[in-house]
Amino acid sequence: MLRGQGAYEDTGTARPPAGPYPAADSALGEYLRAIKAHRLLFALIIVICVGGAITGLKLKTGAYEAHARVLMTPVPSDDRTFLGVQLIRDTGDPTRTAQTAATLLEARDAATLTAARLGPDRTPSQVAAAVSVESIGESNVLAVRATAASPDLAARSATEYARAALTVRARTIRAQIERLIASLQLQQRAIGDASSTAASDLALRIAQLRTALAQGDPTLSFQQAAGQGIAIGPPAWLVLTLATLAGITLSAAAVVLLKMTRTRIRD
Repeated sequence: MLRGQGAYEDTGTARPPAGPYPAADSALGEYLRAIKAHRLLFALIIVICVGGAITGLKLKTGAYEAHARVLMTPVPSDDRTFLGVQLIRDTGDPTRTAQTAATLLEARDAATLTAARLGPDRTPSQVAAAVSVESIGESNVLAVRATAASPDLAARSATEYARAALTVRARTIRAQIERLIASLQLQQRAIGDASSTAASDLALRIAQLRTALAQGDPTLSFQQAAGQGIAIGPPAWLVLTLATLAGITLSAAAVVLLKMTRTRIRD
């Protein structure tokens, strides 16, 4: 046994090597070697994925969307002037009121009239499939949304449908108001005394209805034409980026599977 400062006792056991043990190969290293060994396959799969995305973008038919706007002005729920006329009434729930108005505007007659205005290339069925009416939050504005193969056609479809729906709606309301006025006039004649309170109330109501008759539906009005349609769907750069990432993922998986068939991957 050696003594003194820094001495050690020799027990016959071999001392550890001066340096650290060699680090084990990491899993990443195995992956990189697998990719290097099959780099042609790795590159080929990426090229196929990106090429397929480019082909899809070239073959894809463009789709555009545009919105026109209709203003909704419901009559109070307790209004009696238009009692008997199917106007939009304030239900106290803005969302429910807007949904009711949107349903009224989605009419087959509106699609038929819109198709006639757009030209012989559009049918009522095509218009009905391409157009929808939606409420905008809890506001009194309804959005008439139209999709088409070109931005101009999308804008024209949305605008023409909004106008056509209001025209059809006005016709329906005018017919109802005319019938109501005729009924109220019969009541006037039955009362006889034009100076009575009941006759005066009827006269005032008839005057208000005649004013509304010229307007059509006083609760719905055209607010804004649709602007130029905008493209819908992901942009080309995003499609190509996702295709590249998918290609890299598939390539890495393919070369690792090939590697596993020949040797065990150590973690």
